[in-house]
Amino acid sequence: MKNENNFTILLIEKDQLIIELIKKYIISHTKIQSLSIESISDPDHVFNIFKKHHSKPNLIILSEPVQHIQFSKEIPSRIQQIKKVSPDTEVLIISNPLNVEQVLYTFRSGAFDLIIKDEHTNKNILNAIHRLYLRQQDCLKDNGSKDWVIAN
Repeated sequence: MKNENNFTILLIEKDQLIIELIKKYIISHTKIQSLSIESISDPDHVFNIFKKHHSKPNLIILSEPVQHIQFSKEIPSRIQQIKKVSPDTEVLIISNPLNVEQVLYTFRSGAFDLIIKDEHTNKNILNAIHRLYLRQQDCLKDNGSKDWVIAN
């Protein structure tokens, strides 16, 4: 999935309609020229995707409905598992409103960002993607790799 010329996103969401809406929004509003978005509905299959492509995405967007009891165990555990297998892959969580303790635990577990579901969710996802893209672009420049171009 991930290579020097491609910015890859793996979207994990159980609802296929939401997957399509998020993908369409990202594709139609992004300024990243070499964007690839894959999606799966079961977060437990993320490691199969890693094996299938022999590489890891730049970003995993994990959209989860949150029940307060399961959140404290499942979401941070998934983030930690992903970061263990692919430390360079960032994880963005999309969730219902959380309490402060859950937000802190999410970031302590290694999440790149946390977006609360509301009327600005798509815009916030896009902003997070562009922030990560630009951060990774700066790292590539610092390491002498070729420059990436953002379309206007």
